[in-house]
Amino acid sequence: MELYRNNVSKIIIEADDGHADALNKGFAHTDGNIMGWINSDDVLLPGSLAIVARIFELYPEVEWITGLPSTCDESGNLTYVGPLKPWSQARFLCGDHLWIQQESTFWRRSLWERAGGLDTHWKVANDFDLWARFFRHASLHSVDTLLGCFRVRTGQRSIQHRALYMREVDQILTRELNELAPVKRKAYENLLPNKPTFLDSAERKALEPALRKMDPPFITLAQLRSDTPTLFNPVSIGNYEIEAAPVQSSSLKDTLMRNWRYALGMMIVGICVVAAATYWPDSRVWLAAGLGTGSALSVSIALALKTRRIINALIQSIKLIERSAAREAYQRHMMELELMNIKPTPNTNNNKKPLS
Repeated sequence: MELYRNNVSKIIIEADDGHADALNKGFAHTDGNIMGWINSDDVLLPGSLAIVARIFELYPEVEWITGLPSTCDESGNLTYVGPLKPWSQARFLCGDHLWIQQESTFWRRSLWERAGGLDTHWKVANDFDLWARFFRHASLHSVDTLLGCFRVRTGQRSIQHRALYMREVDQILTRELNELAPVKRKAYENLLPNKPTFLDSAERKALEPALRKMDPPFITLAQLRSDTPTLFNPVSIGNYEIEAAPVQSSSLKDTLMRNWRYALGMMIVGICVVAAATYWPDSRVWLAAGLGTGSALSVSIALALKTRRIINALIQSIKLIERSAAREAYQRHMMELELMNIKPTPNTNNNKKPLS
């Protein structure tokens, strides 16, 4: 804290009534026109505040924005960057509402004042409630770049209290559906559910043509570089081509090592069969039944273990692909900063005045 004291306008150390109350206290001591917050675990990506400032300067009609969703591990390594996703109140209420990433979301103070700030009634879903009330007043524009990053670690509050968060989400959506303005209810009448729901992939695909008509335009870094006020219609971007991992040939020794449980099971069955044949030399039917049962059991166990290994291998492959795609997205982000003439602020105490 001492390292950055010259960059901070006020430090408050006192008892509060929870996370939302502490944030409200902090925001009450600010006067900047652009607002957002970052939690202690999470990070802002290089150049993100400069990009945010340029967007709000170039587009006075835009009141809040969100960047590409992203996560990092405990060491700060980028592990996932999601695709550019459109957002609208219609999507939010009909069941396509997870997740607007708080670390990547920024807004104008005028919108905050109209919405009323964070509601301390909610224990954990304070951000979700704020987004719901923002949607009453303004459209959310997605930006095709990295802004903030959510750090995934063991024991974090958002994971421990996920069930409570989802219960509060249902309560917030119930309130929004009940209090929706008549003009909007008429516009969304063929989309709105009777009660809060979450769209699965098939339901989302079916509703996509109607929802896309209500999506606000995207904001792209290409627009910011050209200083053009034209907003692009939502399109799908963010597909990555990842080079497949080379397939390695397996030797007999490697095969036996990977399937040692199966080999051991067959060995045990064989020993039991030999012992039974020695003790009951005339019980051929019983021996055949025992051999068949033992073989079936051994094969079943081996298949279950093999399936588990395959699933684990697939999960690891997916993680590797996501990490590779995240690295590509980060490299692209840094190249965009170069093209936009934005120099990332080094992580040192440089006595510069903050943006807000």
